Amino acid sequence: MKKYLLLLYFLLILLTPLFSVAGDVTCIIRFHNKRIYYVGDIVEIRVELYNNSPRNFTFQTADPKYFNTTFTLRDITGRELRDRYRVTRTTLSAQPVFFRNMVIQPGEVFAFNIRLNDVLDISEAGVYFVDLEFFPNLYDNRSIRSNTLNLSIRPNLGISEVQRMIDRETGEILRRHRKPPDEVVRFTIEALQRNEFHKYFLYIDLESIMLRSRDRRDRFVRMSEADRRNFLEEFRQMLIRTMQVDHRTAPPEAIIFRPSAFEIIKTWYTQHNAEVTVMQRFRYEQLVAVKEYTYRLRNEDGIWIIFDYEVLNRGVE
Repeated sequence: MKKYLLLLYFLLILLTPLFSVAGDVTCIIRFHNKRIYYVGDIVEIRVELYNNSPRNFTFQTADPKYFNTTFTLRDITGRELRDRYRVTRTTLSAQPVFFRNMVIQPGEVFAFNIRLNDVLDISEAGVYFVDLEFFPNLYDNRSIRSNTLNLSIRPNLGISEVQRMIDRETGEILRRHRKPPDEVVRFTIEALQRNEFHKYFLYIDLESIMLRSRDRRDRFVRMSEADRRNFLEEFRQMLIRTMQVDHRTAPPEAIIFRPSAFEIIKTWYTQHNAEVTVMQRFRYEQLVAVKEYTYRLRNEDGIWIIFDYEVLNRGVE
């Protein structure tokens, strides 16, 4: 009998980290790149799990992390808002979910990022309060609740060219600089990775990119000057919205897709024209797609401008 009780005691010790939520494991959320947010901006949240206990903390982590999390959005009155396209954990019962067991040792932290736009409707200006429940075990409702973030989203009252040239982080005017072609491409891709669209479009001839489409080109030539400006602005906003939808249903504007990693592998240029070839990797749940981008640039008074691009699929990893 004593041997049986002793075996049961050790078994409970071993299984406790797997099937309970430790009170001394805390969940902290913060803004990944905090700045002034406007309607339409990407809001990226950093989720951090800290193990303050004296023993290992074991849990299940899914890919994507939406299955481990439930965000709650409240307005300034404290009323919970019902969003339009929230990803809920109820989908666990309707589709297979790939997960793995993770271990956080004492004193360690496990962290990941989630785009809030993918799970909540934050398409209107206002002051919001956001918190998170993290579910260590995917198939039960025990959770760790996070702190609360104050999120302020300002109205976007139509962005003028002057407003577009303001660096929202520093308040300074953005200016094009005399960079070599590969540095222009690097600056542009890194701005895309950080969702800094005011910087992303700085070295891009957006009209030339838009007119790659024959249908848009045919419509554009028949427009008045005012309609052309509106048409170009609609195209710009469409590209930005593309960042906030599932890649499988997004418009085929590959230039706006955000790579998880990239490497410049070749640069060629003359006095007036240049080509920069970049190997880019895109992480999709269980695989990494590899694409080869060739950017074409032209020299305008010493400033290299991207006016065209080509994409080749190079398989998956």
